[in-house]
Amino acid sequence: DHLPLYRIEQIFGRHGIEVSRATLSEWNGAVADLLGPIVDEMKRQLLASRWIQTDDTNVEVQDPSRRPSYRNGHIWVFRDEQGDQVYGFSWQRNAEQPLAVLGTYRGYVQADAAPAYHALYESSAEIIEVGCWAHARRYFKEAQGSAPVEASRVVVLIGELYGLERSYKEKRLGEAERREQRQRCSRPVLDKLREYLNQIREHALPKSPLGEAIRYTLSNWTALGRYVEHGALEIDNNGAERA
Repeated sequence: DHLPLYRIEQIFGRHGIEVSRATLSEWNGAVADLLGPIVDEMKRQLLASRWIQTDDTNVEVQDPSRRPSYRNGHIWVFRDEQGDQVYGFSWQRNAEQPLAVLGTYRGYVQADAAPAYHALYESSAEIIEVGCWAHARRYFKEAQGSAPVEASRVVVLIGELYGLERSYKEKRLGEAERREQRQRCSRPVLDKLREYLNQIREHALPKSPLGEAIRYTLSNWTALGRYVEHGALEIDNNGAERA
């Protein structure tokens, strides 16, 4: 039930069983040690995947020595093409976890364009960055309030890319067929979108929501377009975000 230890202690107490939080914590630590070899094997299998998705999220961690009595940490997820996941933790949102887990990996890594991943991509030419169209789309959705015409046009074009992906899945295309369809159908939409972004960039204020959305998309264009080069890659990183 994902209950914190103090609640489990209270539940046991109502049934007349005295088990302290300290004991519960020791049990958790012992189980974590026993499961360590399984996690190591999960990591080994993760690195055998042709592509890996990764993301992180903030988490508040109790720390009685501080006021307030918590500090921010980061939970990281690494998800392979089978949908299996391995998690990691760090205090900072930096390159520590990506390098620790994926430093020896060789293949496609899909993530948002956070600076935490830059060192990973720079560590080897065989670690290939794949961008996330869901992130790019989110920026343009946020820009619709101040630039409704331009931002909405971009959202429509991104929607065309997603519509094509849905059609490929509905047809249950194999990897080779999906790559061929992406090259034939998705690539022209990408070209049209890039042309439109370069066109409206001349009139968008750099610090405006629209300007920021354009900058993010064009600066990550190679990574964002990489999914059409391979039939197994995904258009976005939503699998990792959900995990």
